[in-house]
Amino acid sequence: MDTEERHLREKQERIAAILAAAKRLFARRGFQETSMSDIAEACELGKATLYYYFPSKEEIYQEIILSSIREYHRSLEESIIGLQTPVELVEYLAREHLRQAYLDLDFIRLLFPVGKSAPGHLLQHGSVARELQAMRTPIQQKMQELLVKSDTEVDTETFSSLLWSYISGLCHKIVQGYPPEDLQQEVQLFIHIITAYLKRE
Repeated sequence: MDTEERHLREKQERIAAILAAAKRLFARRGFQETSMSDIAEACELGKATLYYYFPSKEEIYQEIILSSIREYHRSLEESIIGLQTPVELVEYLAREHLRQAYLDLDFIRLLFPVGKSAPGHLLQHGSVARELQAMRTPIQQKMQELLVKSDTEVDTETFSSLLWSYISGLCHKIVQGYPPEDLQQEVQLFIHIITAYLKRE
């Protein structure tokens, strides 16, 4: 490995360490309650070094959200390709969100900061909002494809709103400490309701 490659690897490792430390602090203390000094200390870096990589904690927050969602959506896109019905899609998305949430509780606590601060407005404008929308598009397209294929009168927007509202509520319950086994039963009931509704249609 030459010098340039080594420096690049070291930079990537340092950025990963910063994001991991900030993610833990934001999730457990809250965004407003965490300072750049706290993050630098957790990473064992000087503040000047931290500011070299990230000019503000807002940019750190945005990168944590985007990098985590990028990875998650890549796996989702690969997994939903072979699904054949809207019910299969609902079942997969609900169960996978539940599984992933328990694998990365800090990320869920960051997105759904019950009792803690988080700058959600930073995700609603500009390039960040556009990238988040672009990542959701393949799932929306698959949903539309399956709804058309199933010959239901339910439109994609209504179906999508129902699904994501439920998943958001599920994530809130995870943050609040509901037992996984209780939520697994709830997911099964939700899937049953969706199945019955689509059959009625």
